[in-house]
Amino acid sequence: MLNLLPRVILPHEIVIKKGSIIRLKYLEGKRAIIICSSNLFPQTENYQKVLAYLSAAKFEVNIIKMPSGDPTYDSVNKLISEMNAFRPDTVIAIGGGSIMDISKMARLHFDNNTNTFSGSSQNLLNMNKSRETQLILIPTTCGSGSEASSVAVLREKEISKKIPFIHNSFIPDIVILDPTLLNTLPLHLTVSTAVDALTHALESFSSKLSNVFSESYSRSAAHDIRMNLEDVFNPEKQILCRERLQVAAFNAGIAQNISSVGASHAFAHSLGAFLNIPHGVANGIFLTSVLKFNALFTPKVAEILKEIGFNEISDFENWLGRILTMANLPRKWGIYMSESNTFSLEDIAKVAYEDLCMKTNPKKLSIEEIISILQETL
Repeated sequence: MLNLLPRVILPHEIVIKKGSIIRLKYLEGKRAIIICSSNLFPQTENYQKVLAYLSAAKFEVNIIKMPSGDPTYDSVNKLISEMNAFRPDTVIAIGGGSIMDISKMARLHFDNNTNTFSGSSQNLLNMNKSRETQLILIPTTCGSGSEASSVAVLREKEISKKIPFIHNSFIPDIVILDPTLLNTLPLHLTVSTAVDALTHALESFSSKLSNVFSESYSRSAAHDIRMNLEDVFNPEKQILCRERLQVAAFNAGIAQNISSVGASHAFAHSLGAFLNIPHGVANGIFLTSVLKFNALFTPKVAEILKEIGFNEISDFENWLGRILTMANLPRKWGIYMSESNTFSLEDIAKVAYEDLCMKTNPKKLSIEEIISILQETL
């Protein structure tokens, strides 16, 4: 019941502006484990800066490079094993939502001397933060909001399902928002992750759990994304726009952490589990359809869209569609289907229907309504 009570739990420290990863130089501790993606970040100049700053702070460092894609139970257990072997006092996650989510989950188990993640939400709730391991989250995208959230989403491969887990210890001690880490982020990932953040803001605003506090963060995030997303295609404006999108994503993460989100995320979780559709891409596909549905049951959809410059949902749909096209992102999910798929629309719909995010949508969609939107976006 506590998770349904509107509360605000924020990171202890938020470091902002270009070059702010220098904060690592002034950390206190002895042994730091760095979790990052094996694809992008290790190839950047900032990666070397991180190592130099931690060396200056006299840390012994262990680097764990995780594969891209959704974090699974197996990958969590692998990371727990690495932590138990190295015994860090500082956990630093540098990457997108998947990297941060897996790090939050593994760190909680390490702090509780638990060697294996069982997949049980109840076991998670019984855990307390028993040691003083500090958690530092450094996002390298414009969108997940994981750095501000008490939620970690993991994929259960056996049942084709993404499962959100909630724990207060997932809130980090330090968040570093350094826009220079976004310089090498490809445009299509910049846009898709920013659309994810926009979905957080819009869905949080009309969530069943929304309140005056969460709405202020939703408004700020939605406005900043609206004003800056299109300009990331302009090389002369990219640096400033990415910085503003990064802060907007953090604010949207706070909003969703207070009030949760809605049906678009339920669709994205379901399609991500069945077809490996990237989360931000899936939200871009389903967001407009969900807004149209929700607008029939709450005036808050029209309210927030008007505040960010759209008099009609169709105006928003045209704007978003144009940006997705400019970034070469799909507007339909059917392109991810193949002849080898053995599941049905009903299977996808049932998983979306049971998703935790569906419960806070202004109106819970029926199986039939979910299938209708799946067909519309196919």
